[in-house]
Amino acid sequence: MVFCRHKDSVKWPKPDNMKLRYLSIDEAEKLLAKLAANSQSLHDAALLSLHCGLRFGEIAALPWSCANLEAGTLAILNAKTGSGTAYLTDRAKAMLESRKENIKSRFTLYGIHMRHIFMKAHTTFI
Repeated sequence: MVFCRHKDSVKWPKPDNMKLRYLSIDEAEKLLAKLAANSQSLHDAALLSLHCGLRFGEIAALPWSCANLEAGTLAILNAKTGSGTAYLTDRAKAMLESRKENIKSRFTLYGIHMRHIFMKAHTTFI
C-alpha cells in the first residue's frame, strides 16, 4: 500500500476501461443470418452498419434522396460526427437496389417503422 501526504497534488492515471472489439467476418455473417430469420429490415440495417460504418440513427433517418446508387455513395446528413459520405460495398449497393423496388416509403430507406422494428428485435435477442 502506498501512502502519500500530498495525494491531492498527485495526478493519478485514469484507467482506460473502453474495450474496442470488432466482429470477425464469420461472426458478422452469423449475426446477419440470425437477423434475416427474424426481420429483413433489421438485417438490411445491420448490413449497412457493418459494410458502411453507419450508426443506427443515421440509417433510420436516411432519405432515399441521399442515396446515389450509380456512384455507390450515401450522403450522411447531421450525423454525430458531422455530415459526410459513406461508400457502398457491392453487397450493400445490391441490397439497397432490391430494397428500393419493394419499399413503400418514398422518403426514407426504412420507412417510419424502423425504430419500432429495432426495439422489437432488441427485446427478441436479449
